[in-house]
Amino acid sequence: MEEQTKKFQDALDNKQSNPAFLEFGGKPFEDRHAEFETFPIYQLEADHALNLAFEAATADLGNKVLDIRENRDNKNFRTSYDKDVQNFALLKRMFEIFGKEKEVEHIRDAVDMGINRIVDGIIDMNAVIEACGIEIRPRILRYESELSESMEELKTVEMAREVLGRFEKIYQVKTNFRSHHI
Repeated sequence: MEEQTKKFQDALDNKQSNPAFLEFGGKPFEDRHAEFETFPIYQLEADHALNLAFEAATADLGNKVLDIRENRDNKNFRTSYDKDVQNFALLKRMFEIFGKEKEVEHIRDAVDMGINRIVDGIIDMNAVIEACGIEIRPRILRYESELSESMEELKTVEMAREVLGRFEKIYQVKTNFRSHHI
């Protein structure tokens, strides 16, 4: 992390036009576009508590976190969410249509455009996992309340419940959580 911080600070000190100094394939380059992403956390597996909390928080949008690694044996995770994957394909096609495919040929997927350093700031992953469980449960209650007022759809509640089920299975958390059964 210190090395990345130093590179970023050096770029700022040198007053480069784009301070986001990136490396692709071991070669430094200055990209013209970058996404500063908060969620999903693409350095963590799709079913990590943080990414599950993202899915629960966006169940009304139907977001799903996907593992987009080409080689599943690779321990370096590459996760994105379904809409980023779809939009990246559209972005690449637009560059082709306008004859600018060279501008994005070095970018394999949406993760290559993203900048997300959240993992580097986590000092207590167990506390984060606990907080994620605490985050997911009230989402279900909110969606159920909105469903009872005809402001939400049943599929949103079902998706959030499914996320909680995966969370509890993965982290073997037994809860006394009681949702309103619709």
